[in-house]
Amino acid sequence: RYVSQDVKKGLAKCFVLINEKQSRIVGYYTLSALSIPITNIPQERISKGIPYPHIPAVLIGRLAIDTNFQNQGYGKFLIADAIHKIKSTAVAAAILVVEAKNDNAFSFYERLGFVEFKELEKTRRKLFYPLIKIIK
Repeated sequence: RYVSQDVKKGLAKCFVLINEKQSRIVGYYTLSALSIPITNIPQERISKGIPYPHIPAVLIGRLAIDTNFQNQGYGKFLIADAIHKIKSTAVAAAILVVEAKNDNAFSFYERLGFVEFKELEKTRRKLFYPLIKIIK
């Protein structure tokens, strides 16, 4: 419901993975533009010489896998697909951002190389994945 509203309003783009044999949706994710204060990124992960107070980012606002297809690598596939789409677009982004809804999601993102933002609200567990060399 919220995904279709976000897409209709132009707030996000939705990408869907379909199992063609079963004509079923395996999962989906949404992407939207974001700007992150550079002070939220751990200092040791930033190369010197970034003169801007904010860096361009892309948010995976929603990532979902149908329960019948979970634990089969589809989540990892959708993250890889998102990274590929971001890197092949004409718009630059330094990081990919996600918000882990629970401990399992947090562990999933960490295993894929995402790093937790520093000193953000503890109720929101946001992580990022570097997309360019200036963010390590």
